[in-house]
Amino acid sequence: MRPLNLTMSAFGPYAGQTTVDFSVLGTSGLYLITGDTGAGKTTIFDAITYALYGEASGESRESSMLRSKYAAPETPTFVELTFLNGGKTYTVRRNPEYTRPKTRGTGTTVQKADAELTMPDSRIITKARDVTAAVTDIVGVDREQFARIAMIAQGEFRKLLLAQTDERKAIFRQIFHTGQYQALQNRLKEETAALDRQCGELEAGLRQAARADAAEDALRRMQDIVETEKHRVAPNCATCTMRCGNTDNYDLARLWDAPEELRTLKLRLLAALFTLAQRRSTDRIRKEICDDLFVLAEDWDSSLLSPIVRRAEELCKE
Repeated sequence: MRPLNLTMSAFGPYAGQTTVDFSVLGTSGLYLITGDTGAGKTTIFDAITYALYGEASGESRESSMLRSKYAAPETPTFVELTFLNGGKTYTVRRNPEYTRPKTRGTGTTVQKADAELTMPDSRIITKARDVTAAVTDIVGVDREQFARIAMIAQGEFRKLLLAQTDERKAIFRQIFHTGQYQALQNRLKEETAALDRQCGELEAGLRQAARADAAEDALRRMQDIVETEKHRVAPNCATCTMRCGNTDNYDLARLWDAPEELRTLKLRLLAALFTLAQRRSTDRIRKEICDDLFVLAEDWDSSLLSPIVRRAEELCKE
């Protein structure tokens, strides 16, 4: 944010209307404001901060104290700031609450605090709260952060230096617009934690599966489900005398003692049947289960088993 023009009327020590044209100072971004104590240096900072956020730059100065005690009763109190941000020009005007003469009759009345922000597209935002919210969004920092980094009022320079680490991080994150990187970092942390949990679960599963009794228990559970499905899809198999899964019942010892290649193929087929048995039954699934149940009991070599296993596994993927 770079100030272009500041107008103060009956504000602080400035009894009348005073304008500071920052545009004549160039675009180097570094201005030096000098003067004797009480000359009004801090008031310029107060006016800019008040125009932007509705509060002075120092915590000891409240908005109700900003009207000049030297001003004539009829002189209005307001601050108007034109500033450049992101290559666009904005103008904000505010006045604090103060007492003024009535426009009609005698006596005084209270002039309510008000604010108005003119956007680059000539759209006007009114109401003090809405103006402050819009300015905060445009500038990228709130009043406290702005007072600590852009215009540090007299006697308050040490506050930024003494701020907590998290507070300084938040200030600089908004200044340099690094919030998106913080969000990315947080998301990566969450994903890393999720992957760590998954790795832990897989390691625990592998340790469990490494136990022979656990592996056999898992196989027995699959066998029970497949056995139930066998009697459902082939209800008459109990009366059949042909050698098959019904009579041999997938003897586990026989399965474990089979050659490694055949054992692996039959375990894959049993796992596929386990998956299919838990799905919604269709004619195709029922036929596959019936066909494969009998294959499990046969002493087929790998050349005959492999295409059947692949077919069952492909059906599981559909």
